[in-house]
Amino acid sequence: MYEWNESYKQVVAPGGSYVVEEKSAEPAKEDNKIEDMWKVSVGGSIASTSTLSDGIVYFGGCDRFVYALDAANGELKWKFLTGDVILTAPVVVNNTVFIGSRDSYMYAIDAKSGGLKWKYKTGGQIDSAVSHSNGRLYFGSFDNYLYALSENGDLLWKFKAGEIIESPPSVANSTIYFGCYDKHFYALSENGLLRWKFFVGGFVDTCAVLGKKGDPVSSIRIRSCDLHAMADTVYFGAYNTYFYALDAENGTLRWKYKTGNIIGWSFPLLHEGKIYFGCHDSYVYCLDASDGNLLWKFKTGDLIDCAPFLHNGVLYIGSNDNYMYAIDAKTGFMIWRFRAGGEIMASPIVGDDVLFFGSWDAHFYALSAKDGKLLWKFKVGSPIPNLSDIYNKAHETSKQILIFWRPETRVARISEKSFNVPSGFRVEYATGTSYTMSGGSDVPYSMQRKKKKMPWEP
Repeated sequence: MYEWNESYKQVVAPGGSYVVEEKSAEPAKEDNKIEDMWKVSVGGSIASTSTLSDGIVYFGGCDRFVYALDAANGELKWKFLTGDVILTAPVVVNNTVFIGSRDSYMYAIDAKSGGLKWKYKTGGQIDSAVSHSNGRLYFGSFDNYLYALSENGDLLWKFKAGEIIESPPSVANSTIYFGCYDKHFYALSENGLLRWKFFVGGFVDTCAVLGKKGDPVSSIRIRSCDLHAMADTVYFGAYNTYFYALDAENGTLRWKYKTGNIIGWSFPLLHEGKIYFGCHDSYVYCLDASDGNLLWKFKTGDLIDCAPFLHNGVLYIGSNDNYMYAIDAKTGFMIWRFRAGGEIMASPIVGDDVLFFGSWDAHFYALSAKDGKLLWKFKVGSPIPNLSDIYNKAHETSKQILIFWRPETRVARISEKSFNVPSGFRVEYATGTSYTMSGGSDVPYSMQRKKKKMPWEP
């Protein structure tokens, strides 16, 4: 039975899904009210991974816009307004940009003009990037469904999982693979029927890599691929601190590797028998894809929620320490690093030796991939306050239970008595567990299962 402790209060805030419990509850000073401290307006921070197509780079922003920039000079070609924050990556196919928004819609936008072709409404916010295959679009929603649409926006089928689906699906073997917040990893047939599911024991919001003999078939980098291509292994990380390799055919475990903290949005990269990914323990890992043995790891200055990109033997990855790193993929030694003005969660891409990425500082950057020299940057808008600063202020002044969710532009108090949870927020409860945090970056990962259904839940 869930027991509420009146000495604690709740706050929903940006930056991950964790529970932090402080033993003492000291009231905030009158001149530093938590309500005032947490007022955050919509800003231009960027967590959306970009896509490059025909000399145009596309990405979404927390200001609700989809942007199209000239990759050569950063000139704005067009921008398209959605109804809420955009954290997911766009996919460009057949002159159409497909991208989801937290307003619950999947959008199809003309890649040249920025005009709306169609939009499809789901029952929850969309943080799952689309996978395009054989004329179909696959993506998840916070309404717990995995959707299959035609390129014209018609619903073909939907599959209901046990919790929200933030994990971008990957496809191969006539199968759609994705993780879920019900702590399972799923494999569905092309008709939306369950083939198998694997109990992970932790949230899975990463995009799996499907590999064949050590090379990728489908991944966050390969969003348009053949559903009928063959893959032998599924690779993904989870919130329970483990990185997994499963048999793609039947879901049996091949190996798993334990890291020092949760594995979130740093989607794995597979290349020539090696797996690369980042972790909330601040390390970049390189594992042998065949057996999970550690080959090297590289320490950054903060947690990593950025997926790596490999180009000409160099691994590029951002960190919440505000740096974009260039690392030798063979040795794990740093080649150069570039400091942005905010956390880097948006994964980089490279085209014509130019490295593109967005930052939480509300700028989109173009760097020389060889030496990290700034070529140009595009200002989206005013940035949302630094996530670590937000946590530290609340941690030091209020001594509250903080329940964090993925990067948001709105933050709200929740009344335990009224259970009024604003749209777009989720709450996970934990009991009898104490956590501590040092420096705002060593984030706890484990949570107990909810003891009962909360009043606002369907």
